[in-house]
Amino acid sequence: MIKNRKIISSLIILALLLTTSLLLFLRGCEYRRILPSFSDNPQQYVMNVFIHGTFGSLMTLLSIPNVLKGDIQDTLYRNVNRKMRKDPFFFRDQPILDRGLSRITPSFELEASGNKKFAAYPILQAFDTLDAAVGNKAINHYYTFGWTGLMSQYRRRKEAIRLYNALTEELIELKKQGITPKVRIIAHSHGGNVCLNLAAINHILKTDALSSYIRKNPNSNKQASIKQMFDLLNHLPQKENIHLNNDQKKYDYLPTVKNLTIDELILFGTPVQPETECFCQSKTFKKIYNFYSDEDKVQDLDGVSTKRSYSLKKFLSNLIHRTHKHNKIVQARIMYDRQEVNKENKNKDKVPEASIWTKLLSLGKLFKKNYKDPNHKELWFVDWKQENKEQAHSLSPLPTVILTPLLVKLLNTKSSCNDVDLNITHDDDNLHVELYKHNSIKQENHTDFPLTTINMIKEKFKPWKPENTSERSGFDALYRHLL
Repeated sequence: MIKNRKIISSLIILALLLTTSLLLFLRGCEYRRILPSFSDNPQQYVMNVFIHGTFGSLMTLLSIPNVLKGDIQDTLYRNVNRKMRKDPFFFRDQPILDRGLSRITPSFELEASGNKKFAAYPILQAFDTLDAAVGNKAINHYYTFGWTGLMSQYRRRKEAIRLYNALTEELIELKKQGITPKVRIIAHSHGGNVCLNLAAINHILKTDALSSYIRKNPNSNKQASIKQMFDLLNHLPQKENIHLNNDQKKYDYLPTVKNLTIDELILFGTPVQPETECFCQSKTFKKIYNFYSDEDKVQDLDGVSTKRSYSLKKFLSNLIHRTHKHNKIVQARIMYDRQEVNKENKNKDKVPEASIWTKLLSLGKLFKKNYKDPNHKELWFVDWKQENKEQAHSLSPLPTVILTPLLVKLLNTKSSCNDVDLNITHDDDNLHVELYKHNSIKQENHTDFPLTTINMIKEKFKPWKPENTSERSGFDALYRHLL
């Protein structure tokens, strides 16, 4: 009897356990029906926009008095620039295509470009390859934004309006397809200043009482720049009245979208000037990375398109500390193959005292490199010639910009570091990136990346090398547009 009771009790307990398990299973099925599965989650998209810098800057010498006055309309410089900007010869070594916002499918295969050796294709493909290799899983959409590249504050403001309208129009079209991407802009040289002007447009569109703002800030650089942008916007027609315009003039209308947000603004060698540096604090930009190099002698040379007689490499520290997030702006000095980082560094970030004229009088010393750190072109351009093997760095002939995904991921591991040095070296197996606080000898972090991937990319670039990379070919291209 007792034995039967034990059996019955055991069966009851077993039945209860089975019933409970079944209920939990069914309840779990309900949860799985209610909650979206991983595959149902919306995929993250990123809109990557590459923006070139000043175009044909040497041609400013054709009309230097007008350039200094900021009045280049109908000048020889502007006319030559217009013809050069249409010449495919100048598309062969940097990520640049026609003017305006151009969607591009990156590729290492020449056929993708119609067998045109436009460097935008392999450079953006290299960027995409590294983006995937560091673990980013977003779906990337790639674009270039082409502008005149004229050395002029006025032109950069005007091109910023066109960029603003082109971006917002494209975002509207993507939204119709169910895509709401993050916006990442990667800009070189004065292309970065075109982008910073987006904040002035946002400010004006969202501020009803602009005149009140101006009265409160009568002498600030920000007020002066906003006033200049306001004057430009104030003379633009409504969008519905520009339907007959063609080319880039179709974007010359008063913006209809009043809150453009740039998730990441990534600058390479952007001349920091009072007319635009004030906008680095704007909420238009969620995050800004400012990459620069000591060997970039061009970045701070521009004293002709700014009211200051020189430009800077970095945003002023007082501007950065006033941002609503302490780590919103990260400034990173890029170095290549430094053996003893910062041990003999004497650069204390003093404001340069030399004017543009002093620099021009010592051109021989100006472009002489002391280290293998990238110069202005090496940040953005493919170095097809590689004439100076002694100065070739770890990544040569590839431009530094392709390392952006790797550099940004490393920087994000140290959110407390917003003024840093990055030393890029390599051995037989890996590319190494070392992170230091600026001017410090203590390494904060580092990352290694397989050199096999970098070498593969270098091999993929070889078919894109132009047939003629001599200096003469460049001078010939300039000369035919002067005729």
